[in-house]
Amino acid sequence: TQDGAGSNSLGGSITSIDDSISFLRDVTLTAGITMTSGGGLGEVILFSSTVDGTTDDAQALDLSAGLGSITFQDAVGSNVRLGEIVVINALDATFNSTVSAFAFTQLAGTGTTTFAQLFDFTNNFEFIGENLTVNGVGDNTVGSSFEVENDGLFTTDVGSNVVADGRFDQFGTGANSIGGDITSNTSFINFDTQIDLTNDVVMTSGLLGGDNIIFGSTLDGFFDLTLTAGVVDPVTFASTGGDVYFEDNVGTGEALASLTVTSADSTTHFAGNVTTVGDQLYTGGASIDANDA
Repeated sequence: TQDGAGSNSLGGSITSIDDSISFLRDVTLTAGITMTSGGGLGEVILFSSTVDGTTDDAQALDLSAGLGSITFQDAVGSNVRLGEIVVINALDATFNSTVSAFAFTQLAGTGTTTFAQLFDFTNNFEFIGENLTVNGVGDNTVGSSFEVENDGLFTTDVGSNVVADGRFDQFGTGANSIGGDITSNTSFINFDTQIDLTNDVVMTSGLLGGDNIIFGSTLDGFFDLTLTAGVVDPVTFASTGGDVYFEDNVGTGEALASLTVTSADSTTHFAGNVTTVGDQLYTGGASIDANDA
C-alpha cells in the first residue's frame, strides 16, 4: 500500500502474496511491468490517482487480481499514453475516467469490466470475460480490431459509440444491449448473439466487398436502426461494399421503430421475419433475398 503524499515512478513488477496492491498518488511507468495481488476475494489492485507512461504507447501494464477487483479511479494515459493494458484475471475491472493506451486485452473475468468514460486505443481491443460495459458518451476509438467474447451482457450506453479501424466482432455466448453507434472503417461488423436496442442506432461497415454487417441472432427494440454496408455513387449508381445478413427474426420480441438498410454491394439476406412499427427502407441497389437460411 502506498499512501504518502509523493508520486510514484515504477520500473519493476509488484507482487503481493496474500493481500491487495494500492496506490494513493499518481503513478508513472518507466518500463513495462506486472502487478499481481494475492488473488483472493477482496485482494484488489487499486489506483486512486492518474497512471501514465514515459513514452507514448510503450510502457505496458499487466494486472492479475484473481478473485479481487481492479480499479482505476482517475485518468489512464492522459499525460503519456500507456502501452498495452492486459487484465489477466479479475472479478471486476473498472476504469472510472478516460483511458488512452496502445491496446487493451482481457484474458479472463468473472464480473463486469466497465469503461465509465471515453477510451482511445492505438491498436486492438480484445475482451474475454463475463460482462462488458461501455459508458463513455461520444466516440470510443480503436485503431485496429474490436473483439468481444462475452459470456454475460455486452452493453453500450446511449450515445456511447464504438469506432474501430478494423473489424467489429462479437462472438461470445452472452447477449448485447446496444445504445451507441457502431462503425468499422475498413472491415465487417458481426454480432453472433441477440441484440436489444436501447436507442436509435447507426451501424456502418467498410467500403470493400466482404465488409458485411451480420446479425447471427434476434434483434429487438422500439428504436430506429440504420445500416450502411458500403456506398453508392449518386450519379452512376455504381456500388461498393458488403451485404447485410439477418440470420434470425427481427422485431418479433419487440418491434423496431424503423429499419433502413443500404446494402451497397448486392443483397440484404433474411432468414426470418422482420417487424417494424414504422418504415422499412432498402436502398442502394440492393436486392432482397428473403428466407435465405
